[in-house]
Amino acid sequence: MAGGRSRASGSSSPHCWILRVRRVMGTEVCSKRAASGAHDVGGRATQAVEVCLARVAARDRAIRAWAYVGAAQARAQADRLDELDRRANVVDRDLGVLHGVPIGVKDVIETADMPTAFGNRTYARRTSPHDAECVRRARAAGAIVVGKTATAEFALSAPPATRHPLASMRSPGGSSAGSAAAVAADMTPIALATQTGGSAIRPASYCGVVGFKPSFGLIDRRGVMPLSPSLDTVAVIGRSVDWVARCTAAIVDRPLLSVAARSLRVGLYLGSEDELDPLVAAALQEAAASFLSAGATVRSIALQADDAYLRRDHATIAIWEARAALSCHLDDPASLRATTRRVFATQSPCPGEFAAAVERAAHARANLERWFDGADIILAPSVTGPAPRRGSSGDPSPCLLWTLLHLPCLTLPTGIRDEGGLPIGIQLIAHPNEDPLLIAAARLLESCIAARHSKATQR
Repeated sequence: MAGGRSRASGSSSPHCWILRVRRVMGTEVCSKRAASGAHDVGGRATQAVEVCLARVAARDRAIRAWAYVGAAQARAQADRLDELDRRANVVDRDLGVLHGVPIGVKDVIETADMPTAFGNRTYARRTSPHDAECVRRARAAGAIVVGKTATAEFALSAPPATRHPLASMRSPGGSSAGSAAAVAADMTPIALATQTGGSAIRPASYCGVVGFKPSFGLIDRRGVMPLSPSLDTVAVIGRSVDWVARCTAAIVDRPLLSVAARSLRVGLYLGSEDELDPLVAAALQEAAASFLSAGATVRSIALQADDAYLRRDHATIAIWEARAALSCHLDDPASLRATTRRVFATQSPCPGEFAAAVERAAHARANLERWFDGADIILAPSVTGPAPRRGSSGDPSPCLLWTLLHLPCLTLPTGIRDEGGLPIGIQLIAHPNEDPLLIAAARLLESCIAARHSKATQR
């Protein structure tokens, strides 16, 4: 059934986020630039960090989105940014696009000033001498790392203790559970994540926020824990499409908001409909109707005969490469949680199966038009249903094909919720390296859904 929107709309202009802390974070901490008189309570970056830390302190005991909170480190970085901000010869346009914005970083991504434990107790105190490249670039753009968000062990299937922000007995999904939950609970507007199967799209959809998995290789993976190098992708979860677009653009140093979505051709892909909860079908129809209202064309795209085989190929490649990445732990099973051990015990592809899967994946990537069939954007499920019970990360199957094909994907909420108020998102997919078009289509859909919901509530 259609309910209220599943998240706050966020700020449409993250570049000036701290100027609008009241609007974006729902607080009265500041409403204008702290250039005169605000010195006593800290500059705008400091104020933004204090808002974030206060929300973490108030909410995270129940949600457990954070594996580590670096309050001292965040405050020190905010002080440095505020000093830069106070210099008379510096104006807003000279500051980074993420200047003073607090972010979370998934606990499989290296940070020089905070531990990176990969969700595994063996590495609880492990530190790195360097930031991952994506973190380095985010900091260079002015982002302030508040802490490390909780992850499934080694970004696999053993979920962290994180709870869904809207229902404590439900899971936020995984493996980027903490990143999605922290954003959904308004503790931070952006969090870095990763995806090897459906690890960013799925939790973002369950939590009612925006999740963006860019084209394979768009974001530099140096300093990110390798799990399956053929599939691993750095992703961004945020409060709105603009948030994830501007954060990603800052990291990759290229514009992602430079394309207009005109005369879009949208292909509606349902996959195997018998796997989907009726609410997912309702969310897809809501999205399709929104695209139509904006002048796009929408038509159905047929399920391909080898879709199921390619999803199995994804699992074969991911498990084979994960075995290599985690070989030292497979030799010491006691260092792994039982759920992680079961993943490897029940899936053990042989070399021939891996080679065949790699070959089929390469062939599929060379023949993408079979899925697009003339469409610019594919509209597809991001999940099979609402967030599952705690202890499960949910079903990744709606994401596996697109991840295997190295396509850019973005999930956003539609306003559809289940009877308990849990949101259902949908997924948009574009051709490789057509990330700007994907962002443009997502912005269009986001605005149409907001307008449709506004009209519905006024009736």
